[in-house]
Amino acid sequence: MSLTNALLAQWFKDWRALAMSINNAGGAVGTLLLVGTMSPWLLSSFGWRLSHIFLGAAVLLVATPLALCIPRRRAASEGGPTSAGLQRYAVRRSGSSTAATSSVA
Repeated sequence: MSLTNALLAQWFKDWRALAMSINNAGGAVGTLLLVGTMSPWLLSSFGWRLSHIFLGAAVLLVATPLALCIPRRRAASEGGPTSAGLQRYAVRRSGSSTAATSSVA
């Protein structure tokens, strides 16, 4: 399971299975195109060292902009975490006393 499936599970409540299916199918098609068509051509044309550099650069050039377009969290109006809820969670995780927890609320 990819990390994008975890993000999709937060964003899509009603159509979660369809969103994850499209995500997984896109990854499979991308792998098929990269490994099935690009790799043999690059290996025969440039050799294994240079082809690995080209493939790594291609993945970085495609994945980095896409990763920057993905929102990190849902808005509070859409059921996402609020700052008060996150503060209470941080206090509970740090092991502080219940007095500290009640002062945050």
